[in-house]
Amino acid sequence: MKQKIKYFGELIAVLLLLNACEINDPIGDVVRTGNFAANVYYEVPNTNSKAGAMVDFYAEYWSVDDQFKALGLWYGIETEFKFDIISGINNFSFTLDSMLEARVPEMIQAFDHHADNYDPDKRAYVINGSFPISFTLSQVQVENPLEYNQQQIDKFFPPSVIDAFYAGLFASMDYELLKDVLVVRFELTDEDTFDTNFDTVEETDPVTGEVISTKVVKEGSGSVLLGWLRQVELKELVYDPIDFKYKANYTKSYKLISKFGVVNGNDILNFSEEKIISVN
Repeated sequence: MKQKIKYFGELIAVLLLLNACEINDPIGDVVRTGNFAANVYYEVPNTNSKAGAMVDFYAEYWSVDDQFKALGLWYGIETEFKFDIISGINNFSFTLDSMLEARVPEMIQAFDHHADNYDPDKRAYVINGSFPISFTLSQVQVENPLEYNQQQIDKFFPPSVIDAFYAGLFASMDYELLKDVLVVRFELTDEDTFDTNFDTVEETDPVTGEVISTKVVKEGSGSVLLGWLRQVELKELVYDPIDFKYKANYTKSYKLISKFGVVNGNDILNFSEEKIISVN
């Protein structure tokens, strides 16, 4: 009799557990309330492309409700700037890379959903498609020109970049080189006036006992010397007498931040992972 009562108690416990699962079903609640989005996978075989070309892609998508209201290829645009200015005087190089978001992501091409897209092996709908890259995203480049073009410099090189180059070049020059440029080559000042901007510091070599004299820029004189250097035209500073080229280089290129988006029957938009495409 005790054995039967034990089994009956276990049966009651199982029934209560099943009833609780039916009442408190978190997965069922999600499905019933419709709080789910489509699953999306997206791949780009070739992430380097040219402006005006078509980019091939592959996408998979599926949703619990098996309803799809919109499919589309989205991308945003990032503009990448690169400046590289090299001095022909001492090979000092100023390089700057910067990135700017030119356009926030938006849908650039829509696709229709078809039942024929379903792939039973993938257990998902599949699209093998392509989308265009505008010709306006062509790369712009100025690289080691044989002739100096001031209009190109004014158009492509911001004043802040030119200022940074002059400041970096000045910091890289020692007394003798600065004197050669400002006094000898371009005669922007005389030697006596030039020397008033320096102190002479003497140090004794601990090994040889030799007294070593070093010219050090006086406090407050750096702006005077840099002001003279700024009077030397850029074309005189970037000309390479060995290569016979002007080494003021500029590149403007673009990157597409692409993704595939799907709106399912619950009007929920979901995206795949982003893929970056370099345009050259």
